Amino acid sequence: MSSKPPISFRLSEDELILLEANQQPGESLSLTAARLLRKQLGVLDGAIDQLETKNLNHLIQDRIDELKSDVNIYVNNRINELLSRIEALEKPKPRRSTSKVSKESKA
Repeated sequence: MSSKPPISFRLSEDELILLEANQQPGESLSLTAARLLRKQLGVLDGAIDQLETKNLNHLIQDRIDELKSDVNIYVNNRINELLSRIEALEKPKPRRSTSKVSKESKA
């Protein structure tokens, strides 16, 4: 098996800025350059795809957790509001005392 020499070239400052803009979390500039070059060539590299998938899965799970938390907060607040309304309805209301005596009781 023959070893292929690495490809090496220099980028301008502007090109480096563009390369950095395409970096994924935890990805080195070399890995970013390799990923973008392979993508441009239409070649998929399993290791890079796994890295992208892992990052996407992490981002998706974070978003799911945020949404679950938001839903839980909303549901809990709504339940507490409804419980308060039920408690207010269940409280016995004091009866008004009337000083009027009905005509039937006098008779």
